[in-house]
Amino acid sequence: MKLQKKFFTFFLAYLLIALILIFAVRLYSTNIVKEQIANNLVNTVLSKKQLIESVLDEYRELVKRASNEIDYNAIIGEELNDIQKKELINQWIKSTIESRSDIYQIRILNKSGIIIASNYEDVGEDKSTNDIFLKGKERIFIGDLHISEFTSKYIISVSSPILAREQVVGILVIDFNAEKELFKITDSRIGLGGTGEVYLVNKDGYIITPSRFTSDVILKQKVNLKHVAEIGYIQPFKPLAPDIIGLYKDFRDREVLGVYTYIPEMGWSLLAEIDQTEVFFPVVKMTYYLFLLTAIISVIGLSIAKFGYENTVVPIIKLQKSTKKLMNGNLKHKIAIARKDEIGDLSQTFNLMTLNLKKSWEKLEEYNKNLEEEVKEKTKDLTNVNEDLKLDIIKRKKTEKTLSQTLKRNEKLAHELVDMVGRIVETRDPYTAGHQLRVSELATAIAREMKLTEDRIEGIRTASLIHDIGKISIPADILSNPTKLNEIEYGLIKDHSQIGYDILKTIDFPWPVAQIIIQHHENLDGSGYPQGLKGNKILLEAKIMGVADVVEAMSSHRPYRPALGIDKALEEISQNRGILYEPEVVDTCLNLFRKKKFKF
Repeated sequence: MKLQKKFFTFFLAYLLIALILIFAVRLYSTNIVKEQIANNLVNTVLSKKQLIESVLDEYRELVKRASNEIDYNAIIGEELNDIQKKELINQWIKSTIESRSDIYQIRILNKSGIIIASNYEDVGEDKSTNDIFLKGKERIFIGDLHISEFTSKYIISVSSPILAREQVVGILVIDFNAEKELFKITDSRIGLGGTGEVYLVNKDGYIITPSRFTSDVILKQKVNLKHVAEIGYIQPFKPLAPDIIGLYKDFRDREVLGVYTYIPEMGWSLLAEIDQTEVFFPVVKMTYYLFLLTAIISVIGLSIAKFGYENTVVPIIKLQKSTKKLMNGNLKHKIAIARKDEIGDLSQTFNLMTLNLKKSWEKLEEYNKNLEEEVKEKTKDLTNVNEDLKLDIIKRKKTEKTLSQTLKRNEKLAHELVDMVGRIVETRDPYTAGHQLRVSELATAIAREMKLTEDRIEGIRTASLIHDIGKISIPADILSNPTKLNEIEYGLIKDHSQIGYDILKTIDFPWPVAQIIIQHHENLDGSGYPQGLKGNKILLEAKIMGVADVVEAMSSHRPYRPALGIDKALEEISQNRGILYEPEVVDTCLNLFRKKKFKF
């Protein structure tokens, strides 16, 4: 790559890395800022929730205490007439209202739901179907925020049963001014910055506290709680799930970061929100300064690079051009760079090198003349040597051809000898004629299906063809005995593996033929003979030949029994898979018969 391209590539790489770092820092900072602001909002909303619940508890306790203070004689007692009752109740109502500035109205209902006393002119109204009466008979009940019909103020009504001798004799209803306590809690701007606000939403989705930025929203502005649902909004009466955080559009259609919590007793949602513009302003400002800093560094870097290029790269380019002229044979060319630094020293060195090359070239031309004469003489000698080499190569090729033909004849003779030995063995046991050949065919097919090398497959084929060679020492009447063998006779039969090994162990086969033959009756669990080998102690070749031997023997006729058939033979190896026989060998054998339709 040329130096100009390298400088340009380096500068692009610097810009790319800088941009990646800027965006990585921006992403990291965005997450940090979002988390910090969200934590502030969470703390704010949870603290306000606690204050709201405290106010509601205070309302509940005050109404409960007031209901206990009412003289039940003023309601149902027979000692006072109606005028006295009314005067007594009105005095109590007046004193109670004067004791607290946040109480707007006090009403007393009889047990039928009729208002029998009030500081406003609603005496006689029937409230029997109102929740404030129906639920107030059973417990202390706090109603939802609503507008007073007398004062047009926002109030919260709290009702409580009036008990006499554990019987409900009436209902006390106190209307509290929401602006005194509740609105002050949500109006507080602490922790909300310049664009944040906190507001309550009732279970119908209407805002019930003032908005910091929009007037006249109470009980008029409905909030689309879909965005809240998308970040895990909990439905009324569901257990509290605070600290739910999300980015969404508020009721003013502004992008905000919001958190909320739930006041289950009232079915209210308390939301705290702050504009995303304010949240991420520090990140935007930081990103701007990072881009500005990158631009300044880039300009400075380009200036330095330009200076370096003109004072370093340009002289090197001159040296490169001079080198090309030298390569083209111009040994008279000189570099004219008058500098007192390393570049100047390099140019002087180059000029000296050019001069030395010129002198060396002149000497080389003279030497070449002498060398041409010497080469002519040597070429003549080499021609004679080449003729001798050609004759020698012809003789070697003839020898190699003779050796190859001899090797093939020996291999053919070896195969014929193995076949002959197999036929000799089978002449002593006519009932098993062809057994070794069929075992060899099956064992070779299993080995080939298992992807063994051709060399190992040839070893298995050879060993299989003479695997019963040991039977040559067993009397023929035992081999062809149609009755059950006694213990001594069976012991002689079992010795054929060892005898076969002893016969073949001194023959230098290219495969472990003797070991395969002595192990072909060994079993995985050690129950075989003659050595009782287990598992990996048995050669894979012997395991393959053992399975092939069992399948062929069971499916063929024997003196002492008729042929059991191939299905019985395959059932035997399947049942003893992994017990007597190698699982991979068994699976391969079953696949040959059942899917590839192998036949003897």
